[in-house]
Amino acid sequence: MRLFICEYCTSGLGGDGAEIDSLLPEGMAMLGACLADFGRLRGIQVATQLCISAKGVGQASNGDVFVHQWLQKLQQNPSPDLPHGPNVCATWVTNLQEAHARFDEQVTAADATLVIAPETGGLLADLVGRVKAAGKHSLNASLDLIELGTHKLRFARFLGENGLLGPATCHLSPNTKNWLRELKALSQPPWVIKPIDGAGGTLTFLVQDENDLRVARLAFDDSQTVAIGQAFVRGRPLSVAWIGDGQTVRRLPVAVQTLSKDGRFQYRGGEIPASLTTVHMQRLETCTNELAGKLCGLAGYVGVDLVYDDTVDSQPTIIELNPRFCSSYTGYRRLGRFNLASWFGLPGVSAEAEEWRAKTVSFSIHGPTAVIRELAND
Repeated sequence: MRLFICEYCTSGLGGDGAEIDSLLPEGMAMLGACLADFGRLRGIQVATQLCISAKGVGQASNGDVFVHQWLQKLQQNPSPDLPHGPNVCATWVTNLQEAHARFDEQVTAADATLVIAPETGGLLADLVGRVKAAGKHSLNASLDLIELGTHKLRFARFLGENGLLGPATCHLSPNTKNWLRELKALSQPPWVIKPIDGAGGTLTFLVQDENDLRVARLAFDDSQTVAIGQAFVRGRPLSVAWIGDGQTVRRLPVAVQTLSKDGRFQYRGGEIPASLTTVHMQRLETCTNELAGKLCGLAGYVGVDLVYDDTVDSQPTIIELNPRFCSSYTGYRRLGRFNLASWFGLPGVSAEAEEWRAKTVSFSIHGPTAVIRELAND
């Protein structure tokens, strides 16, 4: 069986520019982890697509270890600790137009495809839609679930309609001069302002006063991005992920998120598993199980962000649904004594028994450390 694994930044599908450069380390770490894990599965031939012009993919600098060097290592020195060379192959592209043409060709040639991409601007939905339009099997969530998680205002309404606890949320129209009135109608300060379809903390602001609001409003006006406002929820930032194979959905351990402390909530990585009391863990399990039971098309790798003030008698609050492959996978795979790739339901592949190491694993999305850890030291 041939499996095509395509990561948005490294494949050339996103072109080039500062935004792509900022996402590359995380994208490379996720891609490397997937190539390693799926490449270990018997009977699976793994293919990927790499752009030679992407920084850190087609060229090396400062002694860092990059994807192309890692692939060469696999081909030249297969070992029991690495996927055998013949099971992983790469197609190289040189520009945006070629990248999209080769993507469609690779999808057609493969039996199944896993897309690793942000949901922002409908990117993930578009690529997964092209897989499904080709009549091929997708290892991603359903398009309905991707669209639900992409549109944060819609997801907030979904939570309310299904009796699930989420932050009070409102749409902040670019045509409204005074957002403060709408925010005050929502809740008392502080608030969080974020894009209606952003990912990873992009353009996210903690707003405590009118000065903070002016800074946030200017950023959204300059970027012409649609915004939502949410009541700020105090507590620990946590996340939970699921892997679904179309029949069975398996929940992974609770993770603690590492966010920037500058009021911008930039995602930096995390730590797995979270240290919680039995009571608090039970409440989290109940909350996430209820959410999973309400989601249609829960397949592939899907995550949810929550905030939980476990210092008081409270309930966890669901913040966002992440309908995409997330970097937390790079932490889970090091915590597990089994191959997580076996849980995606590929034909002929039996799901390995769940077994977690008795330790705490930290993971980061930034810098060469994340890339080297997932690619060179796998």
